[in-house]
Amino acid sequence: STSPPSAAPLTLSGLALALLAWRVLDGTSGEAPELAILYEHRRGQPDGPDTFLAGLWRPAPEDACLVDLAAALDLSGIELLAIALAVVVEESAEVGRALAYLQAPLGGSRPTLGLLARAYGDFAARGRSPIETISGGVAAQCGLLALVGEGATLPERSVSVAVPLCLALRGHASTLPGVSVGLPAGERVPLPPSILRAAHRHADALSSSS
Repeated sequence: STSPPSAAPLTLSGLALALLAWRVLDGTSGEAPELAILYEHRRGQPDGPDTFLAGLWRPAPEDACLVDLAAALDLSGIELLAIALAVVVEESAEVGRALAYLQAPLGGSRPTLGLLARAYGDFAARGRSPIETISGGVAAQCGLLALVGEGATLPERSVSVAVPLCLALRGHASTLPGVSVGLPAGERVPLPPSILRAAHRHADALSSSS
């Protein structure tokens, strides 16, 4: 069997930003202050799939939940990188400004499918285009990745990860709107009268048919 690489753990968001800098900025240097965070992550990071695979072999502690989820859902590499970038955008205003600068004048601070395809196209599913892999992939189908901007062309549509999911992927408890988690023992969730009446009717029907 193949042994995992011995490189130190790398964060997936760091890899996503480094690849973004290498592929979109073409390895050049620049003076735009909005791009400083991309140049910072590019320094010392080789450009290639080996670095990305090393991050999967030995994920940083903060990426453990995401890597485990990716394995369970059988996500493609481009979906995993898209999620990592979408999460760090929600956490870092600097990253948001960098993406807005790269995507001007059409895109905002959240990554577009066109940008993701250009940066991470090498990690698309075999036999599928990068944009097709993301927009029709498991992450989008299950709601982990949300496609924003309906009506725009696919390359111009952006992706996002809901804030409660961002927190969950970092190992922090959170809830979605209208959802309660961890109620104390014996505490009841109030239901609308219409739902209670429907439940009683259903119970009566089950009792009479037994």
